Amino acid sequence: MNKTDLLDRYGRDPDQRLLLARILDQQQRAEQRGVPTHTGFLSPAEQAVSADLLMAAAPGQGVLFGGYDGAERKVWAFLPDWLEEETWREGEDCPVAALSVSAPPHGRPHPPGLSGLPHGSGAHPGETGGHPAH
Repeated sequence: MNKTDLLDRYGRDPDQRLLLARILDQQQRAEQRGVPTHTGFLSPAEQAVSADLLMAAAPGQGVLFGGYDGAERKVWAFLPDWLEEETWREGEDCPVAALSVSAPPHGRPHPPGLSGLPHGSGAHPGETGGHPAH
């Protein structure tokens, strides 16, 4: 099946078709150039529909990773044959990293989520995957 056929079959609306096209582009880039690629963080629904698409287009080629066991939001990573998943997770090509956040002065809590990141951190919506409950 070609890309258009796959998008027609799995994309339910224009937004979903665009998301799936970007995921296929990342998979194809990794395969053709031999470099690791990844998506942004995806919701569980986006993960499900993209998993169905990838099973049809490129079975076994993607890795879903959220940074910790039980992560709700995850990225699809596409790794070249020469790169092991564990090596990728520990290397600089992995887009998932742990942040350490402390309470602001005066004991005032800061709202959770992206707004809690320092101004100028470079983080954008869709680039944060949530946090484990401790």
